[in-house]
Amino acid sequence: MIVAAFALSTCRPCPARNLCTSAQRSGRHLTLHPRAFQETLDSARAEQTTPAWHDR
Repeated sequence: MIVAAFALSTCRPCPARNLCTSAQRSGRHLTLHPRAFQETLDSARAEQTTPAWHDR
């Protein structure tokens, strides 16, 4: 996993800050997972939105 952190001094003046993060005391943080893990996570989250999953 890779974690990217941006300094508050970089994020604060950005005109798109409110579209990017809701953090008030720090800059933006991104967590990037390996592709296989992210694809599995995305698939599981999508499945959780189906009626069949809710019925179980």
